[in-house]
Amino acid sequence: MKKPHCDLGTGKIYGCKKGSFDWYHEKGHFKFNSDERFSFLILLKGYFKDIWIFFIMISVIYIPMIIMAFFCWMIYFSFFAFEEWWCNQYAKKKLKNKSL
Repeated sequence: MKKPHCDLGTGKIYGCKKGSFDWYHEKGHFKFNSDERFSFLILLKGYFKDIWIFFIMISVIYIPMIIMAFFCWMIYFSFFAFEEWWCNQYAKKKLKNKSL
């Protein structure tokens, strides 16, 4: 079975049936990325991913930097988890409204 995913560039959703929970979840990603309230979070998420990778590279030379890499990864993952949670809430709301 295909894993549901969306292409933010083209606006297409793949791997799920239109109107399903997964479809609304993927629609939520479009909404999340177009909402100005979340634009700063998206920016920070990108920065922390870059910083995380930088600290991983530095930790090859200087082992204690792995601690900094871990903290950056935790922050990055927190932003990622929040987006997924938000998209799940969006999908639940849309399905609830659809059934009414």
